[in-house]
Amino acid sequence: MGLMMDGDTPYVLSDIADAEDFAGDMDFKVTGNQPKGITALQMDMKVHGLPVAVLRQAIEQSKAGRAHILEHMLERASRAS
Repeated sequence: MGLMMDGDTPYVLSDIADAEDFAGDMDFKVTGNQPKGITALQMDMKVHGLPVAVLRQAIEQSKAGRAHILEHMLERASRAS
C-alpha cells in the first residue's frame, strides 16, 4: 500500500509494483492468510503523523489485494502438485 498526500488530502494506493516508493509518502506492507487475517505489518513514512482513519483505510483496502494474491498463489500451487 502507498500513500500520496495532496496538501491535506491523503490518497491511499494499492501498489504491488513499487510505483509510489520514490515519490510517495508511505510504503506499507501488509501480509496475512485466510484463517488468521493479518500476520505482519511494515511501514516506512516520509511524512510526520498519520491519522488513524488513513491507517484504517490502508488496512481495509489491503484486504482485497491480499485475498487476490493468496487466491492466485493457491491456484498456482495446486497446479504444480
